[in-house]
Amino acid sequence: MDEVIKRAIDSVNKVFESLPSFELDSTRFRLLETRDLLNCLLETDSINNESTRLFCRRLKRLMDYNESLSQGFWIELYDDIFHILKKSNSDEHIVNDRERINEMMRFEKVLEERELNTEQALGLRKNLKQFLHENQTFFIKYLQKCVSLHSRIQVQGLVDSIGDSFFKTYSITSEIRHNLNEKLKYVTIDFDCSDKLLKPLKTPLTTDDSTYNRVGTSLAAFLPSVKGTGVVSKDYQVETITNVLEYNRWIVILGDPGSSKTTLLRWITRLFAEFALHGRELPIRIPILIRIGEFATWLEKHQDKTLMDYIGGHTWFSEHYHDDNEAVLKDLIRQGHALILLDGLDEITEVERRGEIVQLVRNFISEHVHSANFFSAFDNRMFNKRPSYEAKIIEVRSPGESGGNQIIVTSREVGYQLYPLVGPFIKHYSLSLMNYQQANAFIREWMSQIGEQVKYILSNEGIKLHEKDMQSFFDVRWKAMQSILKNYSQVLMESPSLLSMICTFVFQSPDRFHPKSPIEVYDHTIQISLRRWRNQQLNMSETVLIEFLIALAGYLHLNSSSGLIDEFDMTSLCRLVLKQQGVSHDRKTLNEQAKNFISSLEQGVGIFAERGLQIFGFLHLSFQEYFIAQYLVKGSADEIAQRILSIIIHPRFRQSICLAISWISWKWPPNDYNKVLSLLVNPTKGYSIPFGTLLLFEVLGDMQSLPSDSIIFTALNNIADHPSNTIRNTYLIPSLLKLDRKMIIDYMRSHLQDEERLANFCQSLMDSTSKFDKKHLPDGKQIKSIIYQQLWSFREINPSFEFIIDQIFRRTVNLHQLSNRCFRKTLQSCLRSNHISESDIHPLILSVIIALYGGIYFQDDSGTLKVAFSTQQMHCESLLIAPLIDYFDNSEESHAVKTQKLIEQYKNNIEKSLPSDLSNDTIDSFVALICLQGVSQPSIYATYDGYLALTVAIDRLKRTWFYFGKKLHTFTDDDIGCNDTSVVKSEIESIMNVLVSQHGQSDEQRTALSVACASAWEKLELWDITNILNKDDDDDDDEYFSHQPKFIHLFSDEKLFDIIVNINSQEKSPWLLNFLPKSLQALYRHTIITSTSLPFVVFLSQCLVHLDDVDKNNLNFGLTLPVLYILMEEHMLENYALIHFRTNCYPVQRKNKNYKKLFQVMEDCNLLDPFLLDQPLNYEGLIDEERQRIFQAKGTAQNQITDEQLFAASISLARLFQAQHRLNDSYPTKTSHISDVNNNEVYSTISSIIDPVLRIMALSIILNMKDPLIFEIEARNKLLWEMTILLKYLLPSLPLPTAVVLFIQCYPTNRLFHIEYQEMSNVIAEKFNDYANDEQSQEVAFIALQSLNNPQLSSCLSQFIKRTNNVSDLLQLHSSMFHNYFANTNSFESLNTTLLASMYLTELCFDNQILTMYIKNNDTNKLSFLEELDQLWNETSKVKKLLTSRVASWITDHLYMLNKLELSRVIQDVSQCLMVDKAGLLEVCKWLNYRTCEDSRFFAYYAALQLIIEGSDIADETEMIDEMLLVDTEFILKPIIEHLISSRLMNSTAVRRLLFVLHKNAHYCSKIYISIYSEDMLQLCLELEIERIKESVPRSFFSIINDCSQELLIYLVKHLYACIIDRIQLEGFVKDNYLIVIVQWMLMKCTRKATTDNFVVNLYKNVLQFFDYHGRSVVQKAIVYVFNSVYTDIRSQAERISMQCVRGPQMTKELARLKENLALQSDTITCLENVISSRNLYSDDVLVVCLLAYGNYLLVLDKLNMEKNVSDELRNALTMLSAEASYSNLIAVRATFCLNFIEHSNITRNTIANWYKHKSDLTAEMKYKILLQQTLYNTKIEFGLMFDNEVIDHLHKY
Repeated sequence: MDEVIKRAIDSVNKVFESLPSFELDSTRFRLLETRDLLNCLLETDSINNESTRLFCRRLKRLMDYNESLSQGFWIELYDDIFHILKKSNSDEHIVNDRERINEMMRFEKVLEERELNTEQALGLRKNLKQFLHENQTFFIKYLQKCVSLHSRIQVQGLVDSIGDSFFKTYSITSEIRHNLNEKLKYVTIDFDCSDKLLKPLKTPLTTDDSTYNRVGTSLAAFLPSVKGTGVVSKDYQVETITNVLEYNRWIVILGDPGSSKTTLLRWITRLFAEFALHGRELPIRIPILIRIGEFATWLEKHQDKTLMDYIGGHTWFSEHYHDDNEAVLKDLIRQGHALILLDGLDEITEVERRGEIVQLVRNFISEHVHSANFFSAFDNRMFNKRPSYEAKIIEVRSPGESGGNQIIVTSREVGYQLYPLVGPFIKHYSLSLMNYQQANAFIREWMSQIGEQVKYILSNEGIKLHEKDMQSFFDVRWKAMQSILKNYSQVLMESPSLLSMICTFVFQSPDRFHPKSPIEVYDHTIQISLRRWRNQQLNMSETVLIEFLIALAGYLHLNSSSGLIDEFDMTSLCRLVLKQQGVSHDRKTLNEQAKNFISSLEQGVGIFAERGLQIFGFLHLSFQEYFIAQYLVKGSADEIAQRILSIIIHPRFRQSICLAISWISWKWPPNDYNKVLSLLVNPTKGYSIPFGTLLLFEVLGDMQSLPSDSIIFTALNNIADHPSNTIRNTYLIPSLLKLDRKMIIDYMRSHLQDEERLANFCQSLMDSTSKFDKKHLPDGKQIKSIIYQQLWSFREINPSFEFIIDQIFRRTVNLHQLSNRCFRKTLQSCLRSNHISESDIHPLILSVIIALYGGIYFQDDSGTLKVAFSTQQMHCESLLIAPLIDYFDNSEESHAVKTQKLIEQYKNNIEKSLPSDLSNDTIDSFVALICLQGVSQPSIYATYDGYLALTVAIDRLKRTWFYFGKKLHTFTDDDIGCNDTSVVKSEIESIMNVLVSQHGQSDEQRTALSVACASAWEKLELWDITNILNKDDDDDDDEYFSHQPKFIHLFSDEKLFDIIVNINSQEKSPWLLNFLPKSLQALYRHTIITSTSLPFVVFLSQCLVHLDDVDKNNLNFGLTLPVLYILMEEHMLENYALIHFRTNCYPVQRKNKNYKKLFQVMEDCNLLDPFLLDQPLNYEGLIDEERQRIFQAKGTAQNQITDEQLFAASISLARLFQAQHRLNDSYPTKTSHISDVNNNEVYSTISSIIDPVLRIMALSIILNMKDPLIFEIEARNKLLWEMTILLKYLLPSLPLPTAVVLFIQCYPTNRLFHIEYQEMSNVIAEKFNDYANDEQSQEVAFIALQSLNNPQLSSCLSQFIKRTNNVSDLLQLHSSMFHNYFANTNSFESLNTTLLASMYLTELCFDNQILTMYIKNNDTNKLSFLEELDQLWNETSKVKKLLTSRVASWITDHLYMLNKLELSRVIQDVSQCLMVDKAGLLEVCKWLNYRTCEDSRFFAYYAALQLIIEGSDIADETEMIDEMLLVDTEFILKPIIEHLISSRLMNSTAVRRLLFVLHKNAHYCSKIYISIYSEDMLQLCLELEIERIKESVPRSFFSIINDCSQELLIYLVKHLYACIIDRIQLEGFVKDNYLIVIVQWMLMKCTRKATTDNFVVNLYKNVLQFFDYHGRSVVQKAIVYVFNSVYTDIRSQAERISMQCVRGPQMTKELARLKENLALQSDTITCLENVISSRNLYSDDVLVVCLLAYGNYLLVLDKLNMEKNVSDELRNALTMLSAEASYSNLIAVRATFCLNFIEHSNITRNTIANWYKHKSDLTAEMKYKILLQQTLYNTKIEFGLMFDNEVIDHLHKY
């Protein structure tokens, strides 16, 4: 271990020495820390402990496998060593790190144990050379067999190519002709897959879109989206098969039918076999190729076997690789020298069976396919979880080195997703399609080899061919294939199998075969086969042959995973078909006919043959699928559509369905063909997925003729209008791309005029361009430029969609080179002709171009993110490009002169337009003008007062910043390969240094420029300010940064300490101001810090309030309160701070690693001590402390100090009550406000404050507290009114700064009291004008007031601006700093002008808001409907749970003004409002009138349900309830219905009706979760249940109830007891059924709750007591049936866990949970055993059910590997029961099953069969009943040995 640690120290030193000079000091320091700990580890006694040993073992492995480890690795290693040295403690902030390290150590221990177990089992492992030598004889034969079986492939059907004219030319005799016919039937050729390319896929995942839930588990397997089962990796780099084999040990290869999956595995097998035979250089592995289908067939006869058992005896189409010594290959695998190839994972027919096979494969991989260092495919990766450097760390030894098995599994893409092989180390690939050159080479090689074979065969028959004739013969065929490939390359390149088949047909008939789709190829093959059938001149018709092949294909498709059928089954099937076709009805004749028929079929057809000894199958799966398609296309259009839709979700039928659609497009008349497709495309009842539509586009490329435009457009609309984002985003654009240019244009012009559909389309387009790689969609197609061109035209036609379309163009321009394909290249040409580099453009001019046309992008510059500009990235152009062209063409004048001309040109454009003109040219002119002139002198824009385009331009400029962010976020960490990459550091330093080092600048100007830079970088989210803060020189920039909370956390401990001291000094550092909004900082500085006209406690309270608006993940959020705590404590706000920190800041650090580090620094500074992090909060104690303060303040003579104390106590007390309410709140008693007692206490405290200013501030703070509110709505509104009136009368007497503070603090209330605030606004305006002589007061008031955008104040503020020259400085407009720098600078050679322009534009986006003050009657600040509504929601809650009267009134007033999208949003919001305040209910009543309006009827239904909750009567109540559930197909009413039934019963008639309708609507019930908390509601459900039973209505009312409270469960127990003792009078039949329903429901509720819940356990026991009521056997049976369902459910869960979970802690945890659930059943087991042992005390009916349940219980024990503790008494009882009656008796049969389950584990069909083997008295009926009973046990065993002809005849008879 010492050597390992010393080696690690050397590696750290090398990394340290290699660090570049600009690397951060923190990085160097942390590397040195790691090195010190390694030395410490070397020197301490811990070197000998277990953890250190495992740590060194792991470290050695990583150093061995990686040539070098990055600095990030060594830095992160610090935590690991720290843990090893036991320096860690129990503090919560390092628990996660410790768990991670422990996980690594545990895993290292597992690897070590695997290695030891292998050594113990095998001893010293043999190398491959040694193992081959010891088993030389075996391997020579085995490898030769591999080469023999897989060296060549068969080409059949060439006999027709030697025509009569050819025979006559060479005078061939009949004997030779016969010989040639036989020899040319099958010709074998060599094959080579060395050029096969594979595309890496991300791990396949199943969809979680809730839309899929309606169609069952097989849905995802069908969806064509899994044609990209995994998403193609972003880099889209294909890999050669050689490369894949060299670097991946666990491989899954996916591909379509005929894509050469099997051929590839055969080639690999042959290659490795030849490699081993010829003794080439090791390392190699010995191949073992297995057909999954044959393994599945073998497994049916060996159900308790595994894949390992099959190996050695495995076959290739029933042919063995070796006759003896199967153990050698098993030993080969154990020694770790095998390459296992599993072909056709998808060929398992049954879904459940496929799951079992996949699990067996998983088990095999987990046990036998390990890397040389014993990693398993299913081990969790220890790296690639955290920083991106981990992705480069090699954990597993490459399979390119010797040691460890390797595995390849193939499967079709469709269906694989159902049971995928997923593991952290399993790599998925898809077979890449051939390109044109590869297809051409394939044809050339095929023709060449066939030619050589034909010449060889003819030569052996003594035929000497003329070279010229032979050349001519092949030239004709070569040219024919060239023509076909040129015209149909896309079809042919999809499948090598298909291409080979076409080569065969062309070889036969070069002039007659020109296929356009796969169906033609298959049909041509079948027709040739039928011709051979006809040539045999048999008595059997061609129709009979086709019907038999259809039946055979169906049988194999449904029943045979291997695609094979034995002779017996095929003969039986043939007899059935012959009988159905009327050939004969005589059994003997049918047997004879079937025998002859099969013999003829085998000899002459050529598509079906014997594949082994009496084993038959189609020569290719495609033929089998062809005949399934022939079945599908029988009958009328309606029948075909119905038939297809009935199987459309089954993945195994997908190819056949596609062939069927292709067939009818080829053979049917257009009208009939369109009718079928119309039926498929129209929405399908029963499915929420448009399967028919997806099918249409899946097969579109194979259609001979397209359906009508209307059908295709309807199909596209089905996708575009689908409610599921997954469906739309996955299919819409790929489907559209399958159409030609004209159809795309027609569709977009005629069907995208609907706003909602266009929005969906745009969203799908953006998703398609971002989901896949930068050039291609999954099918390799580019998104056509015509789509973007059409979208651009919509931008001009429909301005409402300008924003989203603009987004699309900005985001996709770099992905698809839209600038070249959609727009002119005028600017690019201009720059090129003038020899102007894009980097040489002046930043001011560049800002105009970027704002108008885009062009900015981010690139990876040697691992560093860099901002750049290119005309190629411009997303549009317009006529306004002309002035810019003039600018660049003018090389004679200076930049300043040219810029002024540019300004004049844009001004002229604007002056030519009308004020009402909203054209893009006018808007863009304003944008350009603002960029060029800046906003440092906003008065120059007063000329354009009234121009609507100016307001739009201001808004459009704001979007530029939004687009910058979007651009950056689409440039992910994967693109740049380094998580810590930021803007080029040297460029940031250059900009900062240049800007602050200009001559003639004051310190204030330098600081302002620094602030501007920092602000822009922050807004752009590009900045890495650590580089500046850690500069070696201690310059004055620290003065700025030390006052910016954004940067505080990046300082050293010393600087942090200095800041803390500074804050708590008497000078009250301006640093505190940064916790307030920028607009308020100057105001509070003036009123509190400078003039002290307001108490300092007000300032601190505002800091606390505004912390709610800070991003919780911002480190300053966690830093603020600890730093401010001393000040808070001084002003008695420490409890407010404590609650805020514990509830908001502290939880974040558990999830945020940076937070943890910050907390560590603060802990070292003792900043966290006051927050009591090591103990739970004592709310009552804190509340009592505030009460004591209030008591003391009230008992003291009232003065300013006591008022400040009451102020602090009031807001602290409110915050404490609020936090306590959240903690103790639980459904269903939840309210929207704290208790009345508590809020009265808060109000009393506020009322005690004498100072009106402090009282107003306290009221405003407390009334703005939400979730929950402090006061209920009505009381809150009254207090808001009280506060408003107090403010209104106080304002005139206050100084301007104080008045402005209060006015802004209360301003959000102006929406409630608009008139009062208009009056107060006038007061503020007058006061503002009166302070003309107090310049400082006016300035701070102006800065604060301008942020309100108050129309009443605009006049006085505008006048102030006009007479003020320094508005830009006053408002600290950062854009002006940049603009001034640009104006005074001529050269920017050393700087990144794109970055400069971006920074300027970013600040300008925010600063141009000042221009709105120069625009009268503008709508710039007008809120949209939804923004206005959001503000109303936020008045009362952030989570929108309460509908207030103001919100309800707003909806009433605006409902008819909303468009569809807005209306949909409002409906979604309202549907989440479960409560309505009293005043709001009056408004909601008006909504009942909306019932007749289709778009707005939701509001009528919502109103009706709320009124029902309140107990009000409604007109047409019954009709409305019946109607609403039918209409609500999107389940929008679901939350309010759930709430209604969970509430107290107020309107029994309406609720009764609602429950009745719900009961009938099973689909709606499946979507809601109904819980009952009211006894009245439960009683109503019980009454309805009794009525249902009396009327014999199916399905219980309790089936729609999911849960109830504990109190109601206790009530039900008492109710049941009353029924049993007849306190409640019910008729016998009704009583029995009633008891059954209630008992079963209660037991099911118990079994689904936590087993550790004592209440549940006791309740379970109480319900079980009803079992002893012997007089009600039906009740006893009902109880036992619940037991049975519980056992079967536990077993099913166990099976699912064993299939889905890898062996390890997760599986152990899940199985332990199931065992815990089973433990709850101890009383039920005792009950069952008592019944079985007490035979005479219970009826036979009860005993039979108990035996069934007990049998399933035993199977659960077996599955969970739990001991079966069965008493001798019970065994004897079961033995007696099994023998007391005939075997047709259910008691005997089930008792027999129980005995078998007790005696045996891993039950198989042989176990049961052997039990009955010697029972010669078993009749067919008895056998059938035994088989039938078996199906009731939750086990997969099959009793095939008993299912003989006697039973079959019995079934036919009865």
